[in-house]
Amino acid sequence: MAGLEMRRVVDEDEGVRPAPANRNAAWDWDRMCAYYTNKIVRIQDANLGYLYWGIVSLILIYIQVVVFHIEGRHSFQEPGIGAVITKFQAKAFGTDGKAFDAPDLRHPIIEPSGAFITTRRITVKGQTLGDCVDRDNPDPCPCGKGRGVCDTEQNQCVVRGWCPSIGEQNVANPPAGAVVENITGIEKAVLKITAGIGFPSIGAKFHVAGSMEDSSQLHKHITVKEILDLSDPPVKLEDVYEKGCIIAVNFFWNCDLTWVNECEPLLSVKRVDDGTGFSQKRARKRRVAECISRAWKHCLILILISCTFAPPVLQQEPS
Repeated sequence: MAGLEMRRVVDEDEGVRPAPANRNAAWDWDRMCAYYTNKIVRIQDANLGYLYWGIVSLILIYIQVVVFHIEGRHSFQEPGIGAVITKFQAKAFGTDGKAFDAPDLRHPIIEPSGAFITTRRITVKGQTLGDCVDRDNPDPCPCGKGRGVCDTEQNQCVVRGWCPSIGEQNVANPPAGAVVENITGIEKAVLKITAGIGFPSIGAKFHVAGSMEDSSQLHKHITVKEILDLSDPPVKLEDVYEKGCIIAVNFFWNCDLTWVNECEPLLSVKRVDDGTGFSQKRARKRRVAECISRAWKHCLILILISCTFAPPVLQQEPS
């Protein structure tokens, strides 16, 4: 039996193959349904092979490390919404025997995200409107037109204001009649900080710091002394009493809920006032007949600001 040779179906060139004699040239389905395939060439060269597989390996490493692990582009991303509440408990004493509790030391009393704690208080009663050197905003001589008269002894301009004046310039040596209250025992005051964060688009769960079994519970009952020791750099108690300070207690949340629906923050404590201290001023006016007087309080304050932060994305595999 003679062999039967199959009709050639592969063309090496791109020319149009003539239709068989027994077919209609206008309806040649072999030509109408024709398609192209890429040729595969095996390169047997070690140097080119090293270059090729090296490039392939770099691309795979970049996708795995940068795209997936670092940038998390394979996952669903969502910003977090956090909240912090700070409770303050304290009992302190003045050098004159006075006792102070939390409402006396904290001002304002209601400040959910932080605590403004008084460490030293200077009170000047009976201030009246007059002409004196403004110790809060001193203006050195020479004085311009309409800016007061120069006091040659102090080399400061005497201006209209509340006298005797007290401010940043003379807080270390307050004017005569000022009542100075140095408050001790602040280091034993206790703060109870509750921090949490939620991701609305991912789920209704609100993650609370310290809710996991192996997580730190220090922030739930921490003394002022412990906060000062944890601060970066560490803060001396003497500096707090002398000048006040601002300390930020930050909760940093970096959550990956791909496998576990739990998240715990990292606690960071840092002094942010550059050693300049902080003070708060309060005044209360009083009218007797036509005379207006004022009681002025200059308070050195220890500010503990509790904040919660989350990176701009949260990683979780799409459901």
